[in-house]
Amino acid sequence: MTHHRSRPATILVAILSLLIAGIGLGSAASKARADASAPPPVLPALQQWSAGSGSGYSWTGGGRIVVNTADASALTADAQTFANDLALDLNTATPQIVQGTLANASPGDVFLSLGSTNPQLGAEGYALTVAPVLQVSATAETGAFWGTRTILQMLRQNLNLPAGTAVDSPKYKVRSMLVDNGARTFPVHFWENEIRELSYLKLNELMVYISGLGLTNAQLQQLSAFAAAYHVNLVGQVNVPGHMDTARENIPAQYELNDPNSTTGGKIAGALDLTNPSAVAWAQQLVSQYIDQFSTPIWHMGGDEYATACQKMDPNSTLLPQLTNYAKSQFGPDGTIQDVYRTFANQMDTLVKQHSKTMRMWNDDLFPTSSVTLNPDITVEYWLRAFNYNSSCDIVFSTPAQIAANGNQLINASAGSLYYNEGNQGMGTAASIWEQFHPGTFDGGLTLPGGDNDSHLAGIKMSVWNSGNYDIGQLERDLKDRQRALAQKAWGSTELYSTYAAMGPVVDAVGRAPGFLDTPAAGDPGYGGTLSSSQAIMFDNAEHTFTVQPDGSVEHAWYSYTTQGAYAHEIVAPAGSAAPGSLPTAFASPGQMHVYIRGTNGHLLHWVTGSVSGSWGADDWTASAQASGSQYTDIAGNPEGFVYNGIGGVQQQIFARGSDGTLHHWVYSVTNNKVSAGANWGGRLTGNPSPVIWGEVQAVFARGTDGHLRMWWWQTSDPDYVHQQEWGGPQLASDASPLALAGAVDGVGNPTNDIDLHVYARDTAGHLQHWVFDPQVGGSPTVEDLTAASGFSIAGDPSGFTYIGQQHVYFGDAATGHLDHVWTKAGVAPAWQDVSTSTPGGVVNLVGNSFADNVNNAEQHAFGFDSAGHVHNWFWVQSTDSLHQDTWQP
Repeated sequence: MTHHRSRPATILVAILSLLIAGIGLGSAASKARADASAPPPVLPALQQWSAGSGSGYSWTGGGRIVVNTADASALTADAQTFANDLALDLNTATPQIVQGTLANASPGDVFLSLGSTNPQLGAEGYALTVAPVLQVSATAETGAFWGTRTILQMLRQNLNLPAGTAVDSPKYKVRSMLVDNGARTFPVHFWENEIRELSYLKLNELMVYISGLGLTNAQLQQLSAFAAAYHVNLVGQVNVPGHMDTARENIPAQYELNDPNSTTGGKIAGALDLTNPSAVAWAQQLVSQYIDQFSTPIWHMGGDEYATACQKMDPNSTLLPQLTNYAKSQFGPDGTIQDVYRTFANQMDTLVKQHSKTMRMWNDDLFPTSSVTLNPDITVEYWLRAFNYNSSCDIVFSTPAQIAANGNQLINASAGSLYYNEGNQGMGTAASIWEQFHPGTFDGGLTLPGGDNDSHLAGIKMSVWNSGNYDIGQLERDLKDRQRALAQKAWGSTELYSTYAAMGPVVDAVGRAPGFLDTPAAGDPGYGGTLSSSQAIMFDNAEHTFTVQPDGSVEHAWYSYTTQGAYAHEIVAPAGSAAPGSLPTAFASPGQMHVYIRGTNGHLLHWVTGSVSGSWGADDWTASAQASGSQYTDIAGNPEGFVYNGIGGVQQQIFARGSDGTLHHWVYSVTNNKVSAGANWGGRLTGNPSPVIWGEVQAVFARGTDGHLRMWWWQTSDPDYVHQQEWGGPQLASDASPLALAGAVDGVGNPTNDIDLHVYARDTAGHLQHWVFDPQVGGSPTVEDLTAASGFSIAGDPSGFTYIGQQHVYFGDAATGHLDHVWTKAGVAPAWQDVSTSTPGGVVNLVGNSFADNVNNAEQHAFGFDSAGHVHNWFWVQSTDSLHQDTWQP
């Protein structure tokens, strides 16, 4: 699967949905770069930039990635990841990867090598030389890879970079984020998004509760490989010895610690009985089950909040007699619970080292008094200074300085600065991290002797904690700014601006990571499914169809479910309005019904009414857009669109192929009563596009000029850019136009788990192919051959809709001329039906393409011309589970 993103240079007047809201797209990059001798800004900021003289670098369409021959085995895989991402950034074919020396590289190429001898770079640093050949030099693969992330961010903003040299390396080796998945399962797509995003920002760790992911071993290994390709350490944790009931650890009751306050032999939920050798052996076996599923050389033991908050590890506690008595039996009369706990931690560390990994643990079960020394090779994540919730609960833990004095490395995971409880927008904000947090200042204001520069300070970590059934799509958006502030603090370079608010233009210019596709969230314009435009729609409890007549007029036919009278007809557009061969499309917006057509003058024409029929107003969207100074206003194919009620208010959006073969886009804003058409979404397509709203993403599918299915998308979290992605699979027929469907129209069931994205199209063999992107599974879209399954070959293009969680597709049968119907549902084998044969009243053949409509989730209607030139209507009624047909329009 290949990806492309439209360049800002082609959309400086750009994304219409923002323009009409008063937001200019070119502003972010231009404001961010005020000094022509400086490169475009990046996040995190460069440690050092020295302006040069002479020619800088310019990307050209033929630019290659040249991997130094001597480093090919180390860098080729990273070069491929870079090439894929670069293609997305620059809206170009994936650059060629070749081996050679710098002397073999040509202007416009990018040269990657491990030839640097600069000792300050370390394992993650790189030098970037901006010259006609853009050069990345590092001492290790990860450093070179971080250099490619910098190039992506720069070229995203400007294809021409000024001459100079950057030397860049992180101050801290650990730049981490935890997302609490212990109580629910996240879509794999969420994890892939986060891995891409962390890597783009040079954050190098993502910690998860591996037992809570709900994935097979094969899936865990695939996710690990995905993270490794982006140089993100996927750190697994099975929490021991506490919280063993929260992430599918499923601790047996006989291995839980006794509750001293119970008079009935109760247990402390999730607390491992450290006095029971069988319980300890069970926990070690559980860790061994998961520890090698991730390739990362790090493992997290957990180790927090063991037993109960105020009874657990206090060295003076007499409230846990089972542990206290065991400690004295093992360590003498002065033995403490802390001795038992540290012994267990050291045992776990030994197990982790046997798997060639290093161990992490939380700090809040470490106290300064113990006869057992914690292994100094354990890295301690310091999140909390003390439990002091009330006067009867005041327990103080070992300080960072005390832990460091033992030789342990520390990670600052301060609960006061770097915790975000989902939905609590005031916690761990980007502004507070950017403006107030210091990596060397731990919870409670504690510090290490060397402050931010202490040799025992390994890095920083943000923790995101589950606060209930919080919306995963919203969480993804909540993290965006927090991650950018975290990345800057963790890299340790000088901030470009003193406040995060001032960073706004840079944040927009840098944007999301290549390939990031926003996960749908509740309340999105397309959440639960939406209906895109069609020749058949519902409005005001009436079903409406629109067809072009031989004289170029547009006829409107309708049936009212309120009055239940006869079918009615009227002419909306007069003779000569519609271009030969063009098809109308329609949708309903609040209180209005809209019809669009390609006019004989090559303009996009529009009619609108506020009633079931009559009172049609007309306007020329091409002329209106031209009058406001918009570009890309012509139309060469059929229009398709939707109503988008998101950023900028209610908008009517239309997409079509322009005469230049690129995807053109018109928007009418209810807010400012204006039509704009200033955004060319780029790319090359044939036939007609199929737009759909997926969450808050505006997605458009079409056949590319190379014959492959292509997706364009714009998302509110990355407002400066339109992205493109090739979906792979078989080639489409040269005259094919796809059908895209998303979600469940009425949200029946659980829409969070019903957010698949579906595309149907005819391939070169006359087969109906079905692409599915399932966020739960992640990865690339899958493709199934519905003709191979059903035996139905397809003539023309499909039509369809989503109906209560099912996708229903109608098309003409290439062999019989009948109307065929195929329906699909996630996790269920596809079903199919010859509608013409199955419907009582005789067989009626379909001539040309069908068009279809979901009637209030109660009826399914398909329309098309019969051999006599009449519009025929086949329909299924759910209440009687019966098929019917009649002549809809004579």
